[in-house]
Amino acid sequence: MPIGPHLPRIYASFDKRTLAESLKYLNDRTSNSVISILGPVRKARNGCRTFKNLPLDSAVRLLAEMADLRVVQIDNVFYVTHRKRQSG
Repeated sequence: MPIGPHLPRIYASFDKRTLAESLKYLNDRTSNSVISILGPVRKARNGCRTFKNLPLDSAVRLLAEMADLRVVQIDNVFYVTHRKRQSG
């Protein structure tokens, strides 16, 4: 049996929301912090963004991945940021 804090389960549809709106929704409805400092609003790629019984960390990571971003998790904070650039 797992020991420790368990992340909230997400039941939500983000099909008509921007990435910023989706992350704010998760931040406002959980005891975890979901933050992003991205500048201009990024649009996620086309695809279904309806989550049923999905752990919070998976929901944040999937939303970030659809917008070609990455997530850094520090304790109960999920920070959505740009991917590291490859040096050429």
